[in-house]
Amino acid sequence: TYNLNSNSELILLSALSKHNQESFFGTTEYLIDQLNYHINLGHVLKWKTHKLKSGISFKKLKINENIILNDNWNKSYGGEYQKNEEITGLFVENTFKWGETTELMTGFRIDNHNEYGFIPTPRLLLKYNFTENSILRFSLGKGWKTINIFSENIQLFGTNQDIVISNNLEPERGINIGSNLLQSLYFKNIELQFILDFYKTLFSNQISPDYHSSPNEIIISNFKGTSVSNSFQLEMGVELYEEIGLKIAYNFLDVFKIIDNHKHQLPFIAKHHILHTCSYQPLDRNWQIDLNLHWFGSKELI
Repeated sequence: TYNLNSNSELILLSALSKHNQESFFGTTEYLIDQLNYHINLGHVLKWKTHKLKSGISFKKLKINENIILNDNWNKSYGGEYQKNEEITGLFVENTFKWGETTELMTGFRIDNHNEYGFIPTPRLLLKYNFTENSILRFSLGKGWKTINIFSENIQLFGTNQDIVISNNLEPERGINIGSNLLQSLYFKNIELQFILDFYKTLFSNQISPDYHSSPNEIIISNFKGTSVSNSFQLEMGVELYEEIGLKIAYNFLDVFKIIDNHKHQLPFIAKHHILHTCSYQPLDRNWQIDLNLHWFGSKELI
Protein backbone atom coordinates (compact mmCIF):
# COMPACT_ATOMS: atom_id res chain seq x y z
CA THR A 1 0.00 0.00 0.00
CA TYR A 2 1.27 3.47 -0.94
CA ASN A 3 -0.45 6.57 0.43
CA LEU A 4 -0.60 9.34 -2.17
CA ASN A 5 -2.23 11.68 0.37
CA SER A 6 -4.67 11.49 3.28
CA ASN A 7 -7.58 10.65 0.94
CA SER A 8 -5.92 8.58 -1.76
CA GLU A 9 -3.83 5.41 -1.86
CA LEU A 10 -2.55 2.75 -4.22
CA ILE A 11 -2.82 -0.95 -3.37
CA LEU A 12 -0.87 -3.73 -5.10
CA LEU A 13 -1.77 -7.35 -4.42
CA SER A 14 -0.08 -10.34 -6.01
CA ALA A 15 -0.13 -14.08 -5.37
CA LEU A 16 1.46 -17.15 -6.93
CA SER A 17 0.65 -20.76 -6.10
CA LYS A 18 1.59 -24.13 -7.55
CA HIS A 19 -0.11 -27.46 -6.90
CA ASN A 20 0.94 -30.95 -7.90
CA GLN A 21 -1.13 -34.04 -7.20
CA GLU A 22 -0.89 -37.76 -7.92
CA SER A 23 -3.94 -39.89 -7.10
CA PHE A 24 -5.02 -43.47 -7.71
CA PHE A 25 -8.61 -44.71 -8.03
CA GLY A 26 -8.28 -48.44 -8.36
CA THR A 27 -6.26 -48.91 -11.55
CA THR A 28 -6.95 -45.36 -12.75
CA GLU A 29 -4.14 -42.83 -12.21
CA TYR A 30 -4.92 -39.13 -12.06
CA LEU A 31 -2.07 -36.61 -12.33
CA ILE A 32 -2.56 -32.85 -12.13
CA ASP A 33 -0.18 -29.91 -12.17
CA GLN A 34 -1.62 -26.43 -11.55
CA LEU A 35 -0.13 -22.94 -11.64
CA ASN A 36 -2.21 -20.00 -10.43
CA TYR A 37 -1.05 -16.37 -10.62
CA HIS A 38 -2.98 -13.23 -9.74
CA ILE A 39 -2.06 -9.54 -9.63
CA ASN A 40 -4.30 -6.61 -8.75
CA LEU A 41 -3.49 -2.89 -8.85
CA GLY A 42 -6.14 -0.71 -7.22
CA HIS A 43 -6.72 2.91 -6.29
CA VAL A 44 -8.78 4.04 -3.29
CA LEU A 45 -10.22 7.56 -3.17
CA LYS A 46 -12.07 8.91 -0.14
CA TRP A 47 -14.22 12.05 -0.27
CA LYS A 48 -17.05 13.13 2.01
CA THR A 49 -19.11 9.97 2.67
CA HIS A 50 -17.83 8.08 -0.38
CA LYS A 51 -15.08 5.51 -0.79
CA LEU A 52 -14.30 4.79 -4.46
CA LYS A 53 -12.17 1.78 -5.40
CA SER A 54 -11.00 1.18 -8.97
CA GLY A 55 -8.27 -0.75 -10.68
CA ILE A 56 -7.08 -3.45 -13.02
CA SER A 57 -6.38 -7.13 -12.49
CA PHE A 58 -4.78 -10.04 -14.29
CA LYS A 59 -5.21 -13.73 -13.58
CA LYS A 60 -3.47 -16.69 -15.16
CA LEU A 61 -4.50 -20.28 -14.51
CA LYS A 62 -2.61 -23.14 -16.13
CA ILE A 63 -3.69 -26.72 -15.51
CA ASN A 64 -2.25 -29.93 -16.97
CA GLU A 65 -4.19 -33.12 -16.21
CA ASN A 66 -3.29 -36.66 -17.25
CA ILE A 67 -5.70 -39.58 -16.77
CA ILE A 68 -4.11 -43.00 -17.21
CA LEU A 69 -6.67 -45.79 -17.55
CA ASN A 70 -6.35 -49.56 -17.36
CA ASP A 71 -5.67 -50.89 -20.87
CA ASN A 72 -8.60 -53.30 -20.51
CA TRP A 73 -11.08 -50.44 -20.09
CA ASN A 74 -12.92 -49.19 -23.13
CA LYS A 75 -13.30 -45.58 -21.99
CA SER A 76 -13.17 -42.34 -23.94
CA TYR A 77 -11.95 -39.88 -21.29
CA GLY A 78 -8.36 -41.03 -20.77
CA GLY A 79 -5.43 -38.91 -21.87
CA GLU A 80 -4.26 -35.34 -21.34
CA TYR A 81 -6.37 -32.26 -20.64
CA GLN A 82 -4.87 -28.78 -20.70
CA LYS A 83 -6.26 -25.44 -19.57
CA ASN A 84 -4.46 -22.14 -20.15
CA GLU A 85 -6.67 -19.32 -18.89
CA GLU A 86 -5.79 -15.63 -18.94
CA ILE A 87 -8.24 -13.03 -17.64
CA THR A 88 -7.69 -9.26 -17.70
CA GLY A 89 -10.20 -7.19 -15.76
CA LEU A 90 -11.25 -3.64 -14.92
CA PHE A 91 -13.29 -2.88 -11.79
CA VAL A 92 -14.88 0.03 -9.97
CA GLU A 93 -16.68 0.04 -6.62
CA ASN A 94 -18.24 2.85 -4.60
CA THR A 95 -19.29 2.76 -0.95
CA PHE A 96 -21.66 5.46 0.23
CA LYS A 97 -22.93 6.08 3.77
CA TRP A 98 -26.12 7.83 4.86
CA GLY A 99 -25.60 8.88 8.45
CA GLU A 100 -24.94 6.11 10.96
CA THR A 101 -27.57 3.64 9.76
CA THR A 102 -27.28 2.99 6.01
CA GLU A 103 -24.42 1.92 3.78
CA LEU A 104 -24.69 1.21 0.04
CA MET A 105 -22.00 -0.47 -2.03
CA THR A 106 -22.29 -0.65 -5.83
CA GLY A 107 -19.73 -2.27 -8.06
CA PHE A 108 -19.04 -3.26 -11.63
CA ARG A 109 -16.25 -5.18 -13.27
CA ILE A 110 -15.63 -6.42 -16.77
CA ASP A 111 -13.28 -9.26 -17.57
CA ASN A 112 -11.73 -10.21 -20.88
CA HIS A 113 -11.26 -13.98 -21.03
CA ASN A 114 -8.77 -15.26 -23.60
CA GLU A 115 -11.37 -17.80 -24.83
CA TYR A 116 -14.83 -16.46 -23.92
CA GLY A 117 -14.32 -12.73 -24.49
CA PHE A 118 -15.80 -9.93 -22.39
CA ILE A 119 -17.91 -10.86 -19.35
CA PRO A 120 -19.57 -8.10 -17.23
CA THR A 121 -20.46 -8.66 -13.56
CA PRO A 122 -22.38 -5.97 -11.62
CA ARG A 123 -23.21 -6.19 -7.91
CA LEU A 124 -24.98 -4.29 -5.15
CA LEU A 125 -24.76 -4.54 -1.35
CA LEU A 126 -27.00 -2.69 1.11
CA LYS A 127 -26.48 -2.57 4.88
CA TYR A 128 -28.96 -1.06 7.34
CA ASN A 129 -28.48 -0.75 11.11
CA PHE A 130 -31.83 -0.81 12.91
CA THR A 131 -29.84 -0.39 16.12
CA GLU A 132 -26.19 -0.81 17.06
CA ASN A 133 -26.83 -4.53 17.67
CA SER A 134 -29.36 -5.25 14.91
CA ILE A 135 -28.09 -5.24 11.32
CA LEU A 136 -29.76 -6.18 8.01
CA ARG A 137 -27.77 -6.83 4.81
CA PHE A 138 -29.05 -7.33 1.27
CA SER A 139 -27.04 -8.34 -1.80
CA LEU A 140 -27.70 -8.72 -5.52
CA GLY A 141 -25.24 -9.51 -8.29
CA LYS A 142 -24.08 -11.68 -11.14
CA GLY A 143 -21.29 -14.23 -11.13
CA TRP A 144 -19.46 -16.63 -13.42
CA LYS A 145 -16.72 -19.24 -13.37
CA THR A 146 -15.08 -21.70 -15.71
CA ILE A 147 -15.30 -25.32 -14.66
CA ASN A 148 -12.52 -27.79 -13.88
CA ILE A 149 -14.35 -31.03 -14.55
CA PHE A 150 -12.26 -33.66 -12.81
CA SER A 151 -10.82 -31.74 -9.86
CA GLU A 152 -14.28 -30.37 -8.96
CA ASN A 153 -16.02 -33.74 -9.47
CA ILE A 154 -13.42 -36.16 -8.17
CA GLN A 155 -16.15 -38.76 -7.51
CA LEU A 156 -16.27 -39.38 -11.27
CA PHE A 157 -13.27 -41.67 -10.94
CA GLY A 158 -15.24 -43.99 -8.66
CA THR A 159 -17.61 -45.14 -11.41
CA ASN A 160 -17.39 -47.79 -14.09
CA GLN A 161 -19.37 -45.64 -16.54
CA ASP A 162 -17.83 -43.79 -19.43
CA ILE A 163 -17.52 -40.01 -19.05
CA VAL A 164 -18.69 -38.10 -22.13
CA ILE A 165 -17.65 -34.44 -22.18
CA SER A 166 -19.18 -31.86 -24.50
CA ASN A 167 -16.65 -29.99 -26.61
CA ASN A 168 -18.44 -26.63 -26.28
CA LEU A 169 -18.52 -26.11 -22.51
CA GLU A 170 -19.14 -22.49 -21.52
CA PRO A 171 -18.59 -20.71 -18.19
CA GLU A 172 -21.19 -21.25 -15.51
CA ARG A 173 -23.26 -18.09 -15.00
CA GLY A 174 -25.88 -17.04 -12.49
CA ILE A 175 -27.64 -14.26 -10.63
CA ASN A 176 -27.47 -14.31 -6.83
CA ILE A 177 -29.80 -12.56 -4.41
CA GLY A 178 -29.58 -12.80 -0.64
CA SER A 179 -30.12 -11.26 2.74
CA ASN A 180 -28.57 -11.53 6.19
CA LEU A 181 -29.99 -10.49 9.57
CA LEU A 182 -27.76 -10.21 12.64
CA GLN A 183 -29.08 -9.63 16.17
CA SER A 184 -26.71 -9.35 19.13
CA LEU A 185 -27.69 -9.36 22.81
CA TYR A 186 -25.32 -8.48 25.64
CA PHE A 187 -25.65 -9.43 29.29
CA LYS A 188 -23.18 -9.57 32.13
CA ASN A 189 -20.47 -12.07 31.10
CA ILE A 190 -22.70 -13.38 28.28
CA GLU A 191 -22.92 -12.42 24.60
CA LEU A 192 -25.62 -13.87 22.33
CA GLN A 193 -25.77 -13.69 18.53
CA PHE A 194 -28.59 -14.76 16.23
CA ILE A 195 -27.88 -14.87 12.48
CA LEU A 196 -30.43 -15.56 9.74
CA ASP A 197 -29.27 -16.05 6.12
CA PHE A 198 -31.13 -16.64 2.89
CA TYR A 199 -29.50 -16.79 -0.55
CA LYS A 200 -30.91 -17.76 -3.94
CA THR A 201 -28.95 -18.39 -7.14
CA LEU A 202 -30.62 -18.58 -10.56
CA PHE A 203 -28.29 -20.18 -13.09
CA SER A 204 -28.40 -19.24 -16.76
CA ASN A 205 -25.83 -21.96 -17.46
CA GLN A 206 -24.80 -24.71 -15.08
CA ILE A 207 -22.50 -27.66 -15.61
CA SER A 208 -23.02 -30.73 -13.46
CA PRO A 209 -22.63 -34.43 -14.30
CA ASP A 210 -25.77 -36.07 -15.72
CA TYR A 211 -25.92 -39.59 -14.29
CA HIS A 212 -29.40 -40.55 -15.50
CA SER A 213 -29.78 -39.90 -19.23
CA SER A 214 -27.72 -42.96 -20.18
CA PRO A 215 -27.16 -46.16 -18.14
CA ASN A 216 -23.57 -46.54 -19.36
CA GLU A 217 -22.46 -42.93 -19.57
CA ILE A 218 -22.05 -39.83 -17.43
CA ILE A 219 -22.69 -36.81 -19.63
CA ILE A 220 -21.14 -33.40 -18.90
CA SER A 221 -22.58 -30.54 -20.94
CA ASN A 222 -24.09 -27.06 -20.68
CA PHE A 223 -27.50 -26.83 -19.04
CA LYS A 224 -29.38 -23.64 -19.91
CA GLY A 225 -32.77 -24.63 -18.51
CA THR A 226 -34.15 -23.78 -15.07
CA SER A 227 -31.51 -24.45 -12.43
CA VAL A 228 -31.80 -23.05 -8.90
CA SER A 229 -29.96 -23.11 -5.57
CA ASN A 230 -31.80 -22.04 -2.39
CA SER A 231 -29.87 -21.73 0.85
CA PHE A 232 -31.31 -20.95 4.29
CA GLN A 233 -29.33 -20.91 7.53
CA LEU A 234 -30.21 -20.13 11.13
CA GLU A 235 -27.34 -19.76 13.57
CA MET A 236 -27.09 -19.04 17.30
CA GLY A 237 -23.84 -18.29 19.10
CA VAL A 238 -23.06 -17.81 22.80
CA GLU A 239 -19.89 -16.48 24.42
CA LEU A 240 -19.47 -17.01 28.17
CA TYR A 241 -16.92 -15.08 30.26
CA GLU A 242 -14.89 -14.43 27.07
CA GLU A 243 -13.50 -17.97 27.40
CA ILE A 244 -16.20 -20.39 26.25
CA GLY A 245 -17.83 -20.20 22.82
CA LEU A 246 -20.83 -22.26 21.74
CA LYS A 247 -22.50 -22.23 18.33
CA ILE A 248 -25.25 -24.25 16.71
CA ALA A 249 -26.45 -23.76 13.13
CA TYR A 250 -29.04 -25.35 10.88
CA ASN A 251 -28.61 -25.16 7.11
CA PHE A 252 -31.21 -26.04 4.47
CA LEU A 253 -29.86 -26.38 0.93
CA ASP A 254 -32.18 -27.04 -2.02
CA VAL A 255 -30.31 -27.38 -5.34
CA PHE A 256 -32.26 -28.64 -8.33
CA LYS A 257 -32.90 -28.58 -12.08
CA ILE A 258 -36.21 -28.63 -13.92
CA ILE A 259 -36.11 -31.28 -16.67
CA ASP A 260 -39.25 -32.18 -18.64
CA ASN A 261 -41.35 -30.26 -16.08
CA HIS A 262 -39.97 -32.40 -13.22
CA LYS A 263 -37.78 -31.25 -10.35
CA HIS A 264 -34.49 -33.17 -10.12
CA GLN A 265 -32.33 -32.74 -7.02
CA LEU A 266 -28.60 -32.64 -7.62
CA PRO A 267 -26.81 -35.66 -6.11
CA PHE A 268 -24.26 -35.61 -3.27
CA ILE A 269 -25.97 -32.60 -1.65
CA ALA A 270 -27.78 -33.06 1.66
CA LYS A 271 -30.82 -30.83 2.14
CA HIS A 272 -30.37 -30.69 5.90
CA HIS A 273 -27.17 -29.98 7.83
CA ILE A 274 -26.66 -29.25 11.54
CA LEU A 275 -23.36 -27.89 12.84
CA HIS A 276 -22.37 -27.59 16.50
CA THR A 277 -19.08 -26.13 17.71
CA CYS A 278 -17.63 -25.65 21.16
CA SER A 279 -14.39 -23.79 21.96
CA TYR A 280 -12.48 -22.98 25.12
CA GLN A 281 -9.58 -20.55 25.49
CA PRO A 282 -8.38 -19.34 28.91
CA LEU A 283 -7.75 -15.59 29.03
CA ASP A 284 -4.24 -16.07 30.40
CA ARG A 285 -3.18 -18.83 27.98
CA ASN A 286 -2.14 -18.95 24.32
CA TRP A 287 -3.87 -22.26 23.50
CA GLN A 288 -7.43 -23.13 22.50
CA ILE A 289 -9.54 -26.30 22.34
CA ASP A 290 -12.22 -26.71 19.64
CA LEU A 291 -14.82 -29.43 19.20
CA ASN A 292 -16.93 -29.68 16.02
CA LEU A 293 -19.93 -31.92 15.39
CA HIS A 294 -21.67 -32.23 12.01
CA TRP A 295 -24.92 -34.00 11.13
CA PHE A 296 -26.02 -34.43 7.51
CA GLY A 297 -29.41 -35.53 6.29
CA SER A 298 -29.93 -38.09 3.55
CA LYS A 299 -28.62 -37.39 0.05
CA GLU A 300 -28.54 -39.17 -3.26
CA LEU A 301 -25.26 -40.99 -3.90
CA ILE A 302 -26.13 -42.32 -7.41
